Amino acid sequence: MGADTPMAISNYLGALLAVLILYPFALVALQIAIFSPSKRKRVTRRFNFVAAIAAVILLVLHMQTEVIYGKELLDRYYAEHGTEASLLPKEHSQPDMGQGDK
Repeated sequence: MGADTPMAISNYLGALLAVLILYPFALVALQIAIFSPSKRKRVTRRFNFVAAIAAVILLVLHMQTEVIYGKELLDRYYAEHGTEASLLPKEHSQPDMGQGDK
């Protein structure tokens, strides 16, 4: 596992982290920028709703991505043992369970 191995992060996770980190700062900026309490409450509610929906969508999209850890190790194993190689030795394979030749 060398320097050519990319980190196990998706673009969706990066965006989710950005939303989570920037959300409090944007919320404070909205609270400072809007003077009227009724308008501030309405804008804050909409901002919270949009931020929550964005976070949920990004989390779901990130969970749909497939990350293979140790790909170089798997590639080396399959190169040495073939793609159909069993992880268990032959003596540890499943027994016939009485379904012999009939």
